Amino acid sequence: MEEDGAFALADGETATFNDQFRRGSYISVRENVDSNVFDTSWTLYENGEAVAGMNTGSTVQNTDPAPSVKGVNGSSIRDGRKEVYQSGTDSEGQELANTGYTKTDWAKDKNKKDDKDTIVFKSYLNPDNTTSSTKLKAVFVNKVKTGKIIIYKKTADGSDTLSGDYSFKVEFKNIAGLSLENEAIEKTYTCKAEEQIEIDGIPAGTDYRISEITPTDGSTLESVTVTGNNDFDEGYNPVTKVVAGKVIDSTKTPVTEITFNNTLKPTLNIHLEKTWDNVTGITLPDSIRIQLQRSSDGGRNWEAVAYEDRTDGTDDTIISLQPDYDGNWKYTFDNLDQYVDYRATSKVPYQYRVVEVDKDGNVIEDGGYLDDVYRVNYSDVIDGASAGTASGDAAEKTKDYTITNTYSPKTNIKIKKQDASTKNPLNGAEFKLEKLKDDGNKNWIVDEGFPAVIQKTDGKDSNNKELGTAIFSDLEDGTYRLTEIKASSDHNLLKDPITIVINRNGKSLVDNKECKIEDNTIMITISNQSKFHLPATGGYGRYLVILGGLALAGAALLRYKLQNRRKDGKHSE
Repeated sequence: MEEDGAFALADGETATFNDQFRRGSYISVRENVDSNVFDTSWTLYENGEAVAGMNTGSTVQNTDPAPSVKGVNGSSIRDGRKEVYQSGTDSEGQELANTGYTKTDWAKDKNKKDDKDTIVFKSYLNPDNTTSSTKLKAVFVNKVKTGKIIIYKKTADGSDTLSGDYSFKVEFKNIAGLSLENEAIEKTYTCKAEEQIEIDGIPAGTDYRISEITPTDGSTLESVTVTGNNDFDEGYNPVTKVVAGKVIDSTKTPVTEITFNNTLKPTLNIHLEKTWDNVTGITLPDSIRIQLQRSSDGGRNWEAVAYEDRTDGTDDTIISLQPDYDGNWKYTFDNLDQYVDYRATSKVPYQYRVVEVDKDGNVIEDGGYLDDVYRVNYSDVIDGASAGTASGDAAEKTKDYTITNTYSPKTNIKIKKQDASTKNPLNGAEFKLEKLKDDGNKNWIVDEGFPAVIQKTDGKDSNNKELGTAIFSDLEDGTYRLTEIKASSDHNLLKDPITIVINRNGKSLVDNKECKIEDNTIMITISNQSKFHLPATGGYGRYLVILGGLALAGAALLRYKLQNRRKDGKHSE
């Protein structure tokens, strides 16, 4: 027994207190039990017999009418009696030592308030008896309250008719809230669509978890509704697809009803695997950000999919992908619609892709770079129609998709050629890129181990306007020389080559000026002047132009004597 008088009894056990109480003492016995789980009743016994009534006497005062003490609902014993206050001497002439009370009254709790949940320790047959011993016993009976759960299988609105067998995994633990079992109790129940499963007689307070086992007919779980459960229950979790809660006493709530609504429509699964190439000795990121996208117009436009079955616990369209215990970067997207409207006569299939996104949520396109270090490549988009029919097996419905990140800290040089005056892009210019090396005497010479690369500015936008761009890709750190070897039509050449230093561990330079490397690319804009054309018509005007030209030529010759060199074009990075 604890200091506060608490003690524990198992089923069928008895606690006996001999010679512990003075005749006329107030005794309080309360069973601490969860009233939501158990119906509790008690009965008082005297000398082995249930107390059927209460006689009167001069030493006790009975309540009128006297309450029953047999089969009483509740967790505290009480008999409605008061000990009668007495003073003076007893029958043997002894002074009555009744100093606890100064009047006939109820027992008092620790706050000096009336406590009526007590009994007076005196005989019920002869309360004034002082010679024979009094043996009283309180017997508590706990009856477990029970509840009922009904599981319904319904066809979701707009779905084709469900015709399969549907099974549910039901798990019970913490039975009656007492945690007496060693492990959870699991059962499987099966029914057809529009049928129900009744589970009755479950001890109230028991924890339950209910989930649908993946159907074999190709149908998917669209929604779950729960009624008649506790306000504090978790209910249906759309991430885990599990309904969880505590069983409620049927006298309070007749039944907890759980409805699983399935739809039979063609769906597919995408198994994503993320691979890393050329990363020996490289520390990989802790995670990457991916996004599932789909297109309904053949890949011209893509929309992010708010994937409901995601497993990372968030509700954004961007998913944080991390390696599993074995170091594999994998993720599975389940139950994706194959068609925009699968009931239409002419079905339009969705196309799916999974893309990486940067820290700002921007999509990294195929061939782009993650953190300016990893080149990102995607496998082909997945056509929804390729997954077969709604009733197809899981293997047929599951499509593989791969994202490959290649450690490639190489640099691209992108040239944009434009007219110096109009700033219009110019196609048709040719540039040669050579790599330089130190000959050992601090002289820069052409590195014959690097084959010179020639690229031409080309490309047009959606409005058929020239782009004027050329790209030199995947360049290692080093010093390069860029020379324009052919100008765009009617434009002058850039007379002097451009020297470019790529140093990913330090400063990268363009003609000795520090430049930025963004998205693994150095961007250089080169502006060229258009050529001056003489008029070809007759008359004296023509000769005036020629004479003017001769004069300008003479002036130019004089100027050449005074300066070291002249450029016909310019560049900027």
